[in-house]
Amino acid sequence: GFVNCIVRDCLSENNEGAGFVVSTRALKSHSKDLEIKFENCKVVNCTNGFWIYGPYDNGPKGIIEILNSQVINTNSAAFYFKSKSKSSAKVVVSNCELKNTAYLFESPIYFELHTRDVKHHGGVEFNDCIVHHDEYTPFLTNLERIRSDGLHDISGHVIVHSPFPILMDLGENNSMNFRLKTTLQRKEHINVFTPLFFQVGENTANSFMKIRGKGTYLLYAEKDSMVKLTIRCHQVNNNKDNLYFVISSPMGDLLLEDMVLHEENKEVIFKAIETGVYNISCYAKANAFSIEGEKPLGLQLSKRAINLFSPSGDIYFWIPAGNPKIKIKVEGQRYREQVKAVLFNSKGEIIDTKDNISGHDPYYFIVDRGENIKGEMWCLRLEKASGAMLENVFITIILPTIPSISFSPLEMYVIE
Repeated sequence: GFVNCIVRDCLSENNEGAGFVVSTRALKSHSKDLEIKFENCKVVNCTNGFWIYGPYDNGPKGIIEILNSQVINTNSAAFYFKSKSKSSAKVVVSNCELKNTAYLFESPIYFELHTRDVKHHGGVEFNDCIVHHDEYTPFLTNLERIRSDGLHDISGHVIVHSPFPILMDLGENNSMNFRLKTTLQRKEHINVFTPLFFQVGENTANSFMKIRGKGTYLLYAEKDSMVKLTIRCHQVNNNKDNLYFVISSPMGDLLLEDMVLHEENKEVIFKAIETGVYNISCYAKANAFSIEGEKPLGLQLSKRAINLFSPSGDIYFWIPAGNPKIKIKVEGQRYREQVKAVLFNSKGEIIDTKDNISGHDPYYFIVDRGENIKGEMWCLRLEKASGAMLENVFITIILPTIPSISFSPLEMYVIE
């Protein structure tokens, strides 16, 4: 067994896997009690931070401690607990800080149950840990691939630094033994958008697009104007996930926090308290959502791909002056879900077109404007592929200087 194991003052950086892994799933109850401690350690630019696998129900007792450590810039979870039994060794995480974690997948703190060798998973204590979380998504998620009655024996205190209200996804069954306390420390929005206005001819209405999972809409409104929106939660397959949304002012003040039940819609009306770009941040887990209104809408981009659901229409994006080549990655999901895409330049000329784009064979559209120093609005048209079904479509613009797309050519949203 692992007895008197101490990892102190260590750095794990640029690892394609986790920064540190503790796998005890092969150990049995007759093994010696675990004594594992990480102290003053740091994980930077790895896929995961700390990955704790096991122990199972028949595993050893003891303790796994992670003290005064940091996890910074990870694609996936900072703390990943996989099939950790509540009845085996306890995990204690104290005075740890998570920054910019899970920006592609999962959540900063992530539990997964995948084996019947664990009846009740959990047994983790968090003591005054800090999570910096800049998205309106759960900072803690529980995924149960095996039917269970939820997380057990989760306790302690986590401080969440976020511009949004706190979200946690505990799964379908919320255990009464989930005793984790949370405190929200409000922080300002990182990105403040500015609108660019255009005068165009026909087809100025918003393209109707359904977003799956999560996304932040952008909407410009002048002070004292009334904004009317229809917000819908679209059920995908048999998922019963509801839509949670918050509306924030240009200065980051929360105006409204609400929920839409799956396969329902809600009419929202609010008065603009200041002139500027408002944020409507949405989270629907496995379901999709859409917003309809008279004002032009945009969508904020991030490192994650945009997950559009059965898209048909145009999306617009602003290319700043003097920009070099830009790659736009378009993909379906696996083999069966495909899409056709057409790229138009600022003059409305077709630059490239590709049919039957799948998840196994994504396509990269290249924007190469040569020595062009002017800013321009380009367009990507999405429609049903000729040879497959149209459902999940993923769009990634691989350049950080394009912060948003728009669903109407009347307004682009930029960061100055």
